[in-house]
Parts: sequence; structure tokens; C-alpha cells
Amino acid sequence: MADKFGRFTKRARRVLVLAQEEARRLNQNYIGTEHLLLGLIREENSVAVKVLRELGVEPQRVKDIVERTVEQGQWTRPKLTLTPRTKRVIELAVDEARRMSHHYIGTEHLLLGLMREGEGVAVNVLGSMGVNLEKVRAQTRHLKAEGLVEKGFREADQATYRLYPNVQLGENAQIGDYVIIGHPPRGKKPGELPVVIGDNAVIRSHTVIYAGTVIGHNFQTGHRATIREGNRIGDDVSVGTGVTIDNDCQIGNDVRFRGHDLIGEYTVIEDGCWIGPHVAITNVFHPRCPKAKECMKGPTLKRGAKIGANSTLLPDITIGEMALVGAGSVVADDVPSRAVVVGNPAKVVKTIDELECPYGLVERPYEENRAQV
Repeated sequence: MADKFGRFTKRARRVLVLAQEEARRLNQNYIGTEHLLLGLIREENSVAVKVLRELGVEPQRVKDIVERTVEQGQWTRPKLTLTPRTKRVIELAVDEARRMSHHYIGTEHLLLGLMREGEGVAVNVLGSMGVNLEKVRAQTRHLKAEGLVEKGFREADQATYRLYPNVQLGENAQIGDYVIIGHPPRGKKPGELPVVIGDNAVIRSHTVIYAGTVIGHNFQTGHRATIREGNRIGDDVSVGTGVTIDNDCQIGNDVRFRGHDLIGEYTVIEDGCWIGPHVAITNVFHPRCPKAKECMKGPTLKRGAKIGANSTLLPDITIGEMALVGAGSVVADDVPSRAVVVGNPAKVVKTIDELECPYGLVERPYEENRAQV
């Protein structure tokens, strides 16, 4: 537990000291959730008090209700002990910080721990005032999105990523160093456009995600990925190191970008597609033409299409379901479903049903997908 307290902010550590003072003031020989709550409200400039005030809860009213609820005790022990419930609250506070990818434990995490524990005097008092876990969690996220942080933790523990206002992160997000989420596109103010990212995201260092993008659950990036505004990205998508996804693309579920790909604006990629490394997906036939932006359109990759390394796809073409583009190809025309194309310009050479495993591990690499088309 001592190691965990080492990650507490100065305010959070002070709350624990104040909780001891409150227990002694009430002549009690234990530190319960009620004392922890009284300690929280005494730390007036903390994030936790800010959350409670935003939810319409005034500290003095909390103090009055607790004191009416808890009877004065007869303190006999020379040393105060934490109740099992209070120990559980501290464990939950540490878990809340982990879920939010915070390198510190602040008063907001203690408040969330109190509410998550779900029983005891503290949660009953707050519940009588209309406060519940969902409201506390939502208000905490809102304040964090506005950049409010708990001061006083070690400089080495400070998060080095940046979250702009109006970033909505799901549970269990892991955010690497120097990540930027919610960067406003040109002409927009910080927080004007939301970013929504689902649960279990892993966003590695130096990745930039612009405002105005919606991303599903189980999303992950490599390092230095760039995702521009207006994108709609499904669940279970992996964006490899150095990938750039330009604005206004539609990307389905279970899509893989292997690394250093350029995905041009207005590209549509359906479920289960695989994009090999160094693929260029283009979206304009005549660059710098005065009317180029009026006819800009990326390719459409149908379900399960696979694009080999170092390939180039020209604008406004369709790669059919389960089609395979061989490495280094330049694709200028539509590709039929289940076709294998190679070359510059790419030509159909066979179907994926004719492919054989060179190692003899399976008879046909894509036999299992035949019935799905």
C-alpha cells in the first residue's frame, strides 16, 4: 500500500490526513468512508470538490448530514485503523486511475472509489443528495476534458500526452507519451468537435487524432499514427506505425493497417480488410487541378479485401470482396471479387480459390471464406 500512496497527489494525501482528523474529532477509533468523505470536502480546491459542486452538492451540507448520521464515539485506541471498506475504496481509487490512464491518484479517483464501493455511510449520504457513480464519472471526464488536473504529484509521474476538450474516452484506455487527441482541424476551435473512442483503446506514442472522429472499441495504434478529422472507424481496428488516415474515411470493423500507409480522403474500407505496409491509396486523378477538390474520391475496398505491400490504388475504383492485390501492384481499374491481381497496371492472374499454401499447412488459404461471399 505504501507504494500506492507514493503515487497520490499532495491533495489526495492531505485528504487521508484530514480523514484521520475527522475520525478523532468524532471520537472514533477507525477511519471509515464517512471520514474519508469529510476529508475530501475539507480539501476545498480539489478536483473532487469541483465535481461535487458541479453536481449541486455543497460541502457544508455534506458535513451536516454526516454529523447527523454518525454518532459520537468513545475513542480508546492510540492508533486509528482503516476499515475494510475504506481499504477497498483506496484500492478502487488506484484502479480508477489505471482505467483513466493517469499516472497519479488524485482526489477525483478517491471520490470515484467511494462511489464504486457502493456501500457505507459516504455513498449513502451522497446518494441522498442525488449523486451516483455514473454522474460522478461523467462529470470527472468532463472536467478532465477541459484540462483540469490535480496538482502536486511528482513531475516524473505527469502524463505527457494531451487531451483537448470534448474528448470522450472509453474504459481501460492506454495512452502513450506525446499522444495528442482532439487536435482541432483548421477553422475549428478546441473542443468544438468531439472525439469519441470506445473501450480498451491502446494509443501508442506520438499518435495524433484530430477532433471530429469517432472510433469503436478495442482500437489500437502503433507509434506516430495520424488520424485526421471526420473519420468513422469501427471496432477492433489496428492502425500500424506511421500510418496516415486522411479526413472523411469510412472504415469498418476488424481492419488492419500494417504500417506507413497513406489512406486518402473519402476512402471506404469495409469489414475485415488488410492493408500491407507502405500502401498508397489515392483520391484525385489530376493533382493541383483547380477543380480537384470537387471530384476527390478514394477507392472502395469491399469486405475482406487484402492489399499487398508497396501497392498503389488509384482513385474511385472498387476492390471486390476477398480480392487480393499482389505486392507492388498499381491498380487502376476495378478488381472482381475473389480475384488475384498483380503488376503495373494490375491484371487478374487467378482467383484466391486457386491459391495454394507453399508450406502445405492448408490446402487453400481462403477456402473457409468461400461461403461468406
